[in-house]
Amino acid sequence: MRRILLVLLPLAMVMVVVAIRQRRATSSRAAAPLAVLRGTEVFPRGVHPAPAFALHDQTGAVVSTRGLRGQVVAITFLDSHCVLECPVAGRALAATQRLLGSHSPLHLVVISVNPRHDTPGSARTFTREAGIAGPWLWLFGTHRRLAPVWAEYGIQVQPSRGDIVHTPAVYLLDQRGSIRVADAVPFIPRQLAESVRALALGK
Repeated sequence: MRRILLVLLPLAMVMVVVAIRQRRATSSRAAAPLAVLRGTEVFPRGVHPAPAFALHDQTGAVVSTRGLRGQVVAITFLDSHCVLECPVAGRALAATQRLLGSHSPLHLVVISVNPRHDTPGSARTFTREAGIAGPWLWLFGTHRRLAPVWAEYGIQVQPSRGDIVHTPAVYLLDQRGSIRVADAVPFIPRQLAESVRALALGK
């Protein structure tokens, strides 16, 4: 009897350890965020190629949709002098970057809606005050160059007294240059971060 107990006790201990490990693994999987696309509108891969553009960024380099391929990209439209909706969008984008961490796969592209007054300096001030720290580009151009881009992305821009009224939106592009998520502003940073993770995994 004692011999049987000596054999069974080690086996029981092994079974307990295995059960604990399985429970921990299950708990970890349950706690991990699901990598799925979420937003105001979600599109299948390849259905909506991002409308093409080629504009200069804050360093003077030309940025094009073709050149952005291979990256997960968020495109939004902002006015660096705005004091109402644009700072809200900027802070939400910064919060998304923080959720994604220091190795974030997200590349942020801002297209100006204020061609007369936006400058590289005002763009840097805006991003600094919003807390945007990850990779970002602010694209500039004349009204003649920017207006077709606004139209292609469904962005209405209307100057008003002391402000630029425009459609608030964020588009999330996959590595092949397709629009996968279209989000209204304000959006939920955790939700956008979840979509970025999903695209980084190739979903």
